[in-house]
Amino acid sequence: MRFELNLFVWKKYARLVSILACFVLTLTWLSAQNKTFLGKIQDGKSLEALAFVSIGIKGNPQGTTTDLDGNFTVVAPSTATLVISYVGYQTKEVPLKDVGSFLLISLTEDVLSLPEVTIRPKENPAWGIIRKVLANRPQNNPEEYGSYQYLSYNKSSFTVGNFQKFKESLKKDKEKDAKTKQRSPEAIRRDSIISDALRNKMYLWVKESAVEVFHKKPTQDKERIIASKSSLPGDFSMGFAASDFQPFGFYKEVMSLTLASLNFVNPISDGTFNRYDFQIRDTIYQGEDSTFVIFYQPFKGKNFDGMRGVLHINSNGYAMENVIASPADTTLNIKFRVQQQYRFTGKFWFPEILQTELSMPVGNEGSTFDLQIRNRTQVKDPKINEVIPASVFNYATREQEADAKQLSDEEWKTLRLDTLSTREQNSYTLWDSLPELKGPRNLFKFLGGSAKAYYTGMLPIGQFEIPLRDVIGLNGYEGYRLGLALRSNFKNLSWLQLRGYVAYGLKDEAWKYGLRSEFLLSKQKDLRLRLSYRRDLNEPGSFNILSDNTPLLGRIAPRNWIRNRMDSIESFRTELFYRPSAHLQFNPYWHRESRQTTYPYSFVQGESISKGTFRKEEIGLNMRFAPKEWLHKDGITETIYYFTYPVFDFQVAQGKINGGPSPINFTRLILSMEAQNTSKAFGKSIFRLMGGMMLGNVPYPYLFNAPGVRREGGSPIFSYHVFQTMGLYEFAGDRFAYLFFEHNFGKLLLKINSKYSQPEIALAQNIAWGNLLNKEAHQEVEFNTLDKGYYETGLYLRNLLLIPILKAAKFSAGIGAFYRWGPYSLPERKDNFSYQFNFYFTL
Repeated sequence: MRFELNLFVWKKYARLVSILACFVLTLTWLSAQNKTFLGKIQDGKSLEALAFVSIGIKGNPQGTTTDLDGNFTVVAPSTATLVISYVGYQTKEVPLKDVGSFLLISLTEDVLSLPEVTIRPKENPAWGIIRKVLANRPQNNPEEYGSYQYLSYNKSSFTVGNFQKFKESLKKDKEKDAKTKQRSPEAIRRDSIISDALRNKMYLWVKESAVEVFHKKPTQDKERIIASKSSLPGDFSMGFAASDFQPFGFYKEVMSLTLASLNFVNPISDGTFNRYDFQIRDTIYQGEDSTFVIFYQPFKGKNFDGMRGVLHINSNGYAMENVIASPADTTLNIKFRVQQQYRFTGKFWFPEILQTELSMPVGNEGSTFDLQIRNRTQVKDPKINEVIPASVFNYATREQEADAKQLSDEEWKTLRLDTLSTREQNSYTLWDSLPELKGPRNLFKFLGGSAKAYYTGMLPIGQFEIPLRDVIGLNGYEGYRLGLALRSNFKNLSWLQLRGYVAYGLKDEAWKYGLRSEFLLSKQKDLRLRLSYRRDLNEPGSFNILSDNTPLLGRIAPRNWIRNRMDSIESFRTELFYRPSAHLQFNPYWHRESRQTTYPYSFVQGESISKGTFRKEEIGLNMRFAPKEWLHKDGITETIYYFTYPVFDFQVAQGKINGGPSPINFTRLILSMEAQNTSKAFGKSIFRLMGGMMLGNVPYPYLFNAPGVRREGGSPIFSYHVFQTMGLYEFAGDRFAYLFFEHNFGKLLLKINSKYSQPEIALAQNIAWGNLLNKEAHQEVEFNTLDKGYYETGLYLRNLLLIPILKAAKFSAGIGAFYRWGPYSLPERKDNFSYQFNFYFTL
């Protein structure tokens, strides 16, 4: 009985052992059949990694793609053959027999394989896929999500390349030096070491940052820079983010490259089938999903700023999986390539890696090289549609933490999502350790300080700063205005800021001065109390709104250079500044001034006549709303980084004016709106609409002077938001409405790609209306009113002449003409014309 039982147990276990043995043998056989291969695909000539290359197994529908670094992983039998295909390269087959576990595969470029635009009589098979992508934009566009937050690691590298012409120039210099003996062998050796270091051992500049990013629909954004590190001596910049280089997502109608100031029509936009050709190049099967590889480029003969590249569309939601985009116009001075890699989080598609590569020529003829910029942003721990505390958002869209530049190497190791290469590490050390780089290091420190002074308008000196706009000025009344100003920057008294200035006009031979103190009451809401005193000049009929006081150096305004009618004023002002949200600002104030006209003027009030001396006291409120504007804050330095539209300004004030037999009570209202619209097919329109009303019979200095710019002999320089054919002080009133409209067609009407001329045609229409209830009260000063309506129309060319500046930028010059017509046209036809030059700097 015991033997029979043991036999039964033995048979049972024998059966189990047999099953296990078969399972192990099966696994062994399968492992022998399938093997994991790692690899990297690169360009056979440049050795650069190729992103999003299609990798298939011959005879098997399943496949995969390389990542942004060209890396891939594939599981396949060792007897299989990989099929590698990529737009613009020759298809390659790679047998896996007798190869190692790591494959380095080089592809050969094949320009002839690039798809040509074809006109199809029937439905393009790619259109159905693109239609589904367009229909699913609301579900897949990150900016349409209710909210998102993530930590990003950003790394930018700046280097030099394409030394061919530069080396030829150096060779000629050496030959010249050998003949003339102008340079010593030591100087030649030093230059050789510097050239070798910058080309092979280090980058010109490496910039890293770790940024906490928050977004809440529709316009609440916050980028908190918690760490920032730079290899470049004298670098003052904040940390970079992906938004500095490309949009976060590839779904906007117009794709903007902020750093290069370029705009392109997105192939994923309404009406795209009239502009872009799409071709399906491959289909990759991954489990239950498919990825459609679609090549796109503009149709021949279509005149618009388009792109060409490759889209990987995933059948799961018909969302972007990978994107490659470059300019279709190969004659552009700036070359770029945008790449985006998305990841499916289980419910949403979200960008995982965004990379931008820019290249621009720098130098003079014969000594040219390329400045090459590469930025990569990696997204970590994205959280979508989760609650974000309201306290996260304040008035600064991007803000750098006080200790962001003080992190140790160990702390950086926890923030980096990849390791630094040897060349990147050298970029941090060689600037200080290589003696031959001492000269360039000092040069970059100087250039960094100069750039900071330009962008912030401040020159730092210890715990003080010099506001550059107060150092020198020019106007028709004072001539050249020379001055000196100081603003405090106390590290231990960040809540207090003091400022003072003194100035002297060479033409009017008079001193001016002012003092100001400011107290920070709430950092979160930018609540500040400001007290100020001025003894200076003011132009009659002028007013200020908050948009006139941006924290930049300010827009170039040629009208300021020719103003020649001024009042002497002494003023006291107390005001508060408050930002309840990032895009809204309030400014309640109290203001008192004494004013004396410097030109003949009499104000008639009943039977009394006042001779140009007035005292005014008012309280008021300024408000500014810029729903899409980005303000960056680093310490006490604030800059408007993205000056976007629309922008609304509002002012209301009430007060009284003394200067006659009885006080004059008044109420002043001003409204301003500035907006811009960029069309995919027609160019860019920008307009400014302004209106104001003064309730009360006030003296001339407190009326609204229409902003004309014409003077005797004409005004040779174009100026924004002024009337080009109107005299400086030709019109005034106690109420007004102005419209300034401009439409720039860009290169849509003229396609000239000469490096010395790329003209853009622009049209302008300006309209003014105004009135004055009691014109007879103003004596000894001549002006007219605008109650019949004022009209002028302009046509001008931009970029008519382009002058390269070290090839990295261009000085642009153009011409324009405006014509004055309507009720206020002048008797002589020629006097209604005004001709101007326009000047810009462009990339």
